[in-house]
Amino acid sequence: MNAPAVQPTEQDVQTFATLLDLLRNAPEDETPGQFEKRLTSAKILSGDKYTKRGILDSLASVGVIPNPFLTLTPHTWTDFGDIASSEDRLSNTKGRSDMEMPWAGWRGSLKPNEEIITELFGDYL
Repeated sequence: MNAPAVQPTEQDVQTFATLLDLLRNAPEDETPGQFEKRLTSAKILSGDKYTKRGILDSLASVGVIPNPFLTLTPHTWTDFGDIASSEDRLSNTKGRSDMEMPWAGWRGSLKPNEEIITELFGDYL
């Protein structure tokens, strides 16, 4: 049995649109950690840093937030081992065990994938 689809509130839609705009307007050299600080300062999402990172990692996992090493989409399977091993190519984690791919590979120069945003969230935005 399938659960009914969740219907976002107008506030949910506005919050998500604001999050996407923060990503779209990120400085070219912004890192994931810097973005997380900017997101916290913007006070658009409630919850602790792990809740916020979970949202960002989920968006990265379906390809909304790109990374330079893997092409992730909602229609293709990427083995977790391939995602995890791509962390070896990162220069920004500097031993941080809490920053993981695919979110860890993002940079401000990598703008959100608008096609995937439209496909997944177009009915709401």
